[in-house]
Amino acid sequence: MKLSELSVRRPVLISMIYLLLLLISLLFLKDLDIALYPSVEMPVLSVMVETGDAGPEEVEQQVTKIIENTVGSLESLESITSQSSDGRSMVMLEFAYGTDLDEASSSLESLLSRVTRQLPSWAETPSVMRFDMSSSSTFMRLMLSGSLDEQTLKQLAEDTISPLLLRVEGVSQVEVRGAGDTQIQVVIDPIRLEAYDLTLSEVKNALALRNVQGKVGTITQNLIDYSITLDERFTDLTTIRETVVTTIDGVPIRIDDIGTVAESLETGFNEQYLDGSPVVTLSLSNASDSNAATVANSVQLQLAVIQSQLPDGIKLVIQQDSTTMISSTLSEVYKSAIQGVVLAALVIFLFLRNIKATLIISLSMPISIFFTLMMMSLMGITINSMSMSGLILGIGMIVDASIIILENTYKYREAKHSSAASAILGSQNMSTAILASTLTTICVFLPLFIYKNQLQMIGIMFQDLILTVCIALFASLLVALTLVPALSGSILRLDTRIQKPLKWKVLRYIDDFYVRVEAKLEQAYAHVLSYFLRHRFLLIVLLVLLLIFSLQFFDGIGMNLTPQMNADDTVTLSLTLPSGTTKEASREELFRIQELLMEELPSEAYSQIMVQVGTSNTGSIEIGLPDITQQHYTANEVKQLITPLLATNPSASWTFGGGRGPMSSSPININVSGSDTTTLTQTVNEIATIISSFVPEATNVATDLSNGSPKVSVELNNQLMDELGISVNEVVSTLSSALAGSTATTITTMNVDQSYAVVVSMDSAKYASISDLGNLLVSSKGGSVHLDSFATFSTSTAPASITRENKVRVNHVTANLGEGYTADVVQQKIQAALDQHLLVADGVKVSQGGDMQQLTEYGSTLVIIVLLALVLVFVVMAAQFESLVDPFIIFATIPLLLIGVIFIHIITDQAFTLFSVVGIVALIGVVVNNGIVLVDSINQLVRQKMPVKEACLTAARTRLRPILMTTFTTVLGLVPLAFFPGEGAEMMQPIALTFIGGLVTASFLTLFLSPSLYSLFNKRREKRFFDPNSLANQLAVFDKEGK
Repeated sequence: MKLSELSVRRPVLISMIYLLLLLISLLFLKDLDIALYPSVEMPVLSVMVETGDAGPEEVEQQVTKIIENTVGSLESLESITSQSSDGRSMVMLEFAYGTDLDEASSSLESLLSRVTRQLPSWAETPSVMRFDMSSSSTFMRLMLSGSLDEQTLKQLAEDTISPLLLRVEGVSQVEVRGAGDTQIQVVIDPIRLEAYDLTLSEVKNALALRNVQGKVGTITQNLIDYSITLDERFTDLTTIRETVVTTIDGVPIRIDDIGTVAESLETGFNEQYLDGSPVVTLSLSNASDSNAATVANSVQLQLAVIQSQLPDGIKLVIQQDSTTMISSTLSEVYKSAIQGVVLAALVIFLFLRNIKATLIISLSMPISIFFTLMMMSLMGITINSMSMSGLILGIGMIVDASIIILENTYKYREAKHSSAASAILGSQNMSTAILASTLTTICVFLPLFIYKNQLQMIGIMFQDLILTVCIALFASLLVALTLVPALSGSILRLDTRIQKPLKWKVLRYIDDFYVRVEAKLEQAYAHVLSYFLRHRFLLIVLLVLLLIFSLQFFDGIGMNLTPQMNADDTVTLSLTLPSGTTKEASREELFRIQELLMEELPSEAYSQIMVQVGTSNTGSIEIGLPDITQQHYTANEVKQLITPLLATNPSASWTFGGGRGPMSSSPININVSGSDTTTLTQTVNEIATIISSFVPEATNVATDLSNGSPKVSVELNNQLMDELGISVNEVVSTLSSALAGSTATTITTMNVDQSYAVVVSMDSAKYASISDLGNLLVSSKGGSVHLDSFATFSTSTAPASITRENKVRVNHVTANLGEGYTADVVQQKIQAALDQHLLVADGVKVSQGGDMQQLTEYGSTLVIIVLLALVLVFVVMAAQFESLVDPFIIFATIPLLLIGVIFIHIITDQAFTLFSVVGIVALIGVVVNNGIVLVDSINQLVRQKMPVKEACLTAARTRLRPILMTTFTTVLGLVPLAFFPGEGAEMMQPIALTFIGGLVTASFLTLFLSPSLYSLFNKRREKRFFDPNSLANQLAVFDKEGK
């Protein structure tokens, strides 16, 4: 007994099984996490080494190169990128996707343990870190405000709020920003210091020796041991001022005699201003194994508890929540899914004009969807833009199998069979065909799953879509073979107009009109098909010419790696001023631009402006936008309004942030490599200038150059130093303390909740020029001497950082695409401009990277995926038809579907992307489905010894309605996503467009080309109808005799 027949005989059992599955799936829904994109573990490990005061060139030569040479032997290592900067070496190791990073990390640590001895003494032990995309950025920022000053607010945030937030499950880090730590600043007058023949080292030592506390010994008295302790810690500023540094002729020289003591704020912190006012913020990051949206909800619930523990008048509010965009984006996707379901149900009703039939199909959709969501929860797949898009793709395909079964059952009812018999016969006749068609669709996704690592990050992201579609198709197959027969056989007994004629005259008139239209459509189709069956080669030639014609337009489509995302809830501007620019100048430039933004931007275009002032020549402005569903101006439109404002200061370099898309790399990326830093820098700047001047289609042109900062080189006379008894460490300590200040000691007695660093420095006002450095005093064995007595000074420029890729110095020029332009067009224009205006110096190599380079790298993998998909589809169809010829009949429609794909991209002015290619691969499995059912129907008639042409015409007329129904349900189900994707859902638009264009073309080809090719290739079967040596006749005789 077949499964479908069992379902008809046991409808209550089947219904209860599905009811139980539905209830279970509802229980799993609450465990589904949401995310904007699938979680992708980047196969990247980084090695960081802190190098003290060493400069970039020293770090490169003595640290970075050693590490690069050591780690090169790691298995599956694909590239090495390093950056040597002041005080740090960072080496990024990128492995092949699919590499076991735990094993790679263990091997890396083993190699580094052996190389540590080769590093200089000033380099610390290398540390290994794993790059995690999901936890690398802040998901929420809180703002603390109130009547207290910023320092008190910051202390409250660090001591009270931060520990409470870290208790929330999933919160891994809380970073407090917005105010500097309070310190005790001891500013020494160099003239007074010299007058007393003192050095800064002596001042620091005096302060450190005076601020002491501890146990100095024990004494026994009356058989009892007493601890002797001493507590001479500083308790206020007065005790610091009274600290004795030295004694001259019996007179103590105190700190107050040579300098000033006062409380001050550290200057190296990042200042933050919201709409012009300084604020204290708490930036929250989530753990790598957590879901940002879930953690954000938990934090919001905890905020009320935290607020209750804060002093009166202090407010803790959410300043930014990046997960709100996730909800808004997914709401657009949900809307597309619901619209798709409604449209699919509407198509079924219009074709069958039967409420019960529509209800049966409408029930099959949510049941399949809920089963898919349950499996997603069990497999740990989040609800994200990729998985939901897979579900939307599946909505149309979900009902295909059910429509075929139901429509066939409907025909049996029209032939006056009972409802139970119709359900059994209708499902049995089509079960093999829909099984094969479902398998072909699943098979085409298998190569994408196998080669996901070769497609790198995009391939991993498509994993959620692939799994979702496959689960949905499997669920729909079960529903079609079990629930649909059970419902149509008895529970929702399917009746036609023969069993239950319409009673209302108006409805009967409308129904008769539809019947006449349907009959005329079928007659017209039969007439045209009959013509093409007589003129098969004419049809083939016309289609080939149409394909060639459409391919001529392919170059005009344009290509990008991924769709351009327009949705964002923030616009970020990064500022870089010339190296050496002070923090005050950076703050002034940032506030100048902020004032322009507030004057020029419409009030409805933004919600807030956050300014962050960096440590020296850098800073950023973050413009908060309304929710993506309420925006009057998109992020791109805001950028267009801002761009002219940023050109008002030629020395300021402004770049826009990468946005919220999964691929944050620039579509245009020019690599410039060489060994000479000066030539490399000159070439990079020339390329950036050429692109900005001659290629207006490229926007946001930027380089990764860190402009060299002015430096003063101190050259020491080592021989004279030896004679004076001066060490290099003494010189370094003197210079560091005088210019940057150094901590002499720490005070913990002035405030029970806070410690204060006592920082000693020279009065900066007394060092207005480089020559003043020579007046610094350094201790020697014969007394204090001036620095310029054994040292000379010279000025030059030092690189701020040195970037290397695969052991070669490399810099990049990047750019974004202008509105309406594609990567291939812009790259060609850039290449033409460089060929005309750039003279490449010897030793410098310039190459193009970016989107087109990645597409080229993926090309061979995509070809393999397509070929493997074709092979798998062929295998399934050959097994289904027990023929090596029939699959080729259906295969003929596959290359011709490019006609619809190309023209729909042209009509909608959409670029061709990698997502479009994935859509074509998926189409290979989908477009053959109707062909499989049609060819299977023709084969059934031919096996009954009906002439081939007659069989083609009869089967095609019979399958016209289900082919149109399945096509329209899939196409209309994708229309919202394809043409009205909503903000944030643009990523999946190319796949939906590809499906619509390909399916419409494929339906035409199935209805006309497939019968024509069948009659062409299978005409010989008529000659073997009564051939006793044919396999069919031999098996028929065997079966008859066996019975």
